[in-house]
Amino acid sequence: MKKRRPTPDEIADLINLPGPAASTAGADQGPRTIEVTQIELFELNPRLGRNPKYEEIEASIRKSGIEQPIVVTQRPDQVAEDRFTVWGGGNTRVEIAQRLLAETGDDKYRYVTAWVRPWTNAGDALAAHLKENDLRGNLTLVERALAVDRLRRLIEEERGETLSQRELAKALAEKGYRVVRERLGLYRYVVDTLYPAIPEALKAGLGIPQAETLRRLDRVFRQAWRLLEVDGGDDTAAAEIFRARLERLDPDIDPDILRRDLEAELWTAVDDWPAGVLSMLIGYLLEGRDEAEIRAWIEERENEPDPFGDDDQASEPTGQETETGPVTSPVAPSPATTEETTEPPAAGPASAGA
Repeated sequence: MKKRRPTPDEIADLINLPGPAASTAGADQGPRTIEVTQIELFELNPRLGRNPKYEEIEASIRKSGIEQPIVVTQRPDQVAEDRFTVWGGGNTRVEIAQRLLAETGDDKYRYVTAWVRPWTNAGDALAAHLKENDLRGNLTLVERALAVDRLRRLIEEERGETLSQRELAKALAEKGYRVVRERLGLYRYVVDTLYPAIPEALKAGLGIPQAETLRRLDRVFRQAWRLLEVDGGDDTAAAEIFRARLERLDPDIDPDILRRDLEAELWTAVDDWPAGVLSMLIGYLLEGRDEAEIRAWIEERENEPDPFGDDDQASEPTGQETETGPVTSPVAPSPATTEETTEPPAAGPASAGA
């Protein structure tokens, strides 16, 4: 008879079971049967909403109870009352079993097999939950970004110092949660800039490629603002404008619409510049062209006549031919990496929303 392959959830459960190294003094070790009512949910659960597999998990538990062991820990303040906290995933299963027990009184939901591991600190517990959820692959970008930021703050509190991005990557690895340094930069951008502006789009599942495209548009818009010496080169207002324009699009984020909005804002800020030339400037910056080359290009074109005619009719490029070549609306290529780089990619127009 062919053996059934374990599901990803079952693999994650097995990986989270404590090994011999976890058997240290201070807590009971190994499997034991406890009542599900003794278990408290982990309060720093990375999820912002219900587990997308909630109904599937509930159907399984309703049929057979919790079959896979739950990994728990016991904080010092829980020892006297013999209570426990979920460690490394399992909040959804415990929550469902507790609800079904309250609804039915059926002992099938009352008892679970638990592995008890020693309590260390909240940072280790959160790292274990992140690792488990990564194995299951069902956290959104914003859930992961917010959880990593919370973990950063916990680690900084433990150490009493602020961590650089490199130091944070190393500290996370020491807790068994590996994140490449460049991805940490994107997570911080999501937390600091995108989440305050477009929470609904992020909760709905806006992912890494879209977030990278938005970050690139943000960077390029502020770069154009400085190159054109708007507000004396201070890009504070540009950052505020970007966020305001982004907020208007939540939850239906379209990078191409956002780009046109930003070009319109530039045209308003420097109304002596032709709109089409400003669009070309944004395109060149998105292509990653050398800034010195672009500065020279700006100086050459500062006093050129608008190739589209009167300014009142030049709010959008039309793709007409001019003496400087075809005036199109080159938009951002979809980033292939999260790396911050000053080296330009191969020139050529692509789509900002790709």
